[in-house]
Amino acid sequence: YPAASPYVTSVGGTQLIRSDSHCRYIPEEPNICLQEIAAYRSLLTGCRVTSGGGFSSFSEMPKYQRKTVQQYFKRSKVLPPTSYYNQSNRAYPDISLLAHNYIVKLNENVEIPIDGTSASSPTIAGLFSLINNRRL
Repeated sequence: YPAASPYVTSVGGTQLIRSDSHCRYIPEEPNICLQEIAAYRSLLTGCRVTSGGGFSSFSEMPKYQRKTVQQYFKRSKVLPPTSYYNQSNRAYPDISLLAHNYIVKLNENVEIPIDGTSASSPTIAGLFSLINNRRL
């Protein structure tokens, strides 16, 4: 439930895959076209988590979400049956960030990759802290 609550900012997860369109380039791979998509378990990408999302069962949709959600339903070609969710309630996540392949250093010699919103959520919090600090 916490992610569907109107009192929190819910964070989703994404991953980068090689693509021929919708390109993003990163400094480490300047000549490789990458597309950002929702994180999902995949042997192809090595992602070990699936990002969730949906609609609250309890909280009504805030005004600031209406236009974006309406556009989402117009563009989406395949959707679950409407009996599975209430499309007039609050949509979540509020924001998403890369959630795949964060390198965590355990000690001087051990680095492990981690996935999930447990990586993207604190990263978003850090970004907002930096933004707020610059504004003060």
